Amino acid sequence: MIGVQLFGLSDLLKKDRAATLQRLRDMGIEAVEPYLPLKKDNLADFEILFDELKDLGLSVPSIHVSPSLFGRQAAKISRELRLIQEKTSISVFVFSGMFSREKSAQKWGRLLGDVSKEVRSNGITVLYHNHNMEFLPAADGGRTALDVFFDAAGNDVKLQLDIGWAGIAGDEIAFAEKNADRIVEIHCKDFYEGAKEKYSLFTMPKSMFAPIGEGVIKTKEILSRRNTFPNFNSVVLIDQDQSAGSLLEDIETGFHNLKEILS
Repeated sequence: MIGVQLFGLSDLLKKDRAATLQRLRDMGIEAVEPYLPLKKDNLADFEILFDELKDLGLSVPSIHVSPSLFGRQAAKISRELRLIQEKTSISVFVFSGMFSREKSAQKWGRLLGDVSKEVRSNGITVLYHNHNMEFLPAADGGRTALDVFFDAAGNDVKLQLDIGWAGIAGDEIAFAEKNADRIVEIHCKDFYEGAKEKYSLFTMPKSMFAPIGEGVIKTKEILSRRNTFPNFNSVVLIDQDQSAGSLLEDIETGFHNLKEILS
């Protein structure tokens, strides 16, 4: 299943949500991953979006919930996830923390570990979506912030691997192999030559974002290993945050490249 993360399309969705979603469907896109800040009254709006997606035949394998959750109690977050599941039947929730220090990694790990324990009996899966900074050394022995996070989170918290940011941080293939047992979904992002050497998450210019399969990220090599990821749910998402040209055209190019790679 090839889908699209909707966060990067926020501006287009605000201008004309119906036309943007229809364009994705016309491309042949099968699924989307919405972004949902867990704030008061947001669920009602999300239910409307969810019904629109169903009417278009777009499935929702997971939801990326807001990183502003940091500091909230696990019990409250768990109640919100169960309520969303009750309303939509979605059971995979994705969090991002964007941490690089040991204490922050531990705090995020404990929080999401507690959330995962609370919702396990409901069949809910908690995923962490990486950026590039989580792969920086953050503890003794060369352990990265992501290593520290997973130590604190426990085995229930899995990974939505963003191979683009992993590649910006270093060796995306090594990262994927190291975390093979945790990978549930794969986010594809690509960058042009020079991005690794010059930029990071907060400095990356639009001009460096490539359509999937057109840049230097080792997308084909990662996806060729997907059968070695025992918890992989066969969801591959295009995460085209920005584009120097047409965002939708770049998504369409990436979609066709992914179809060829996965065939």
